[in-house]
Amino acid sequence: MLMACILLSNIGASITEVATDALVAEYGQKHRIGGLQSYASMALAIDTKYTRPLQVSKKVLIGL
Repeated sequence: MLMACILLSNIGASITEVATDALVAEYGQKHRIGGLQSYASMALAIDTKYTRPLQVSKKVLIGL
């Protein structure tokens, strides 16, 4: 049961990431901005690295 829940959450995250990539690619083509997906991926990686630990630490401090 636990594995099924993990699988469903990973599938949901994958669908969200693919949809975001598609929107970024469409916007880049529409406005003729090359390499926009690379910048979006870098921004997401930086966001994940630096803000996720802060969010977790805030929850630990608050006691959630």
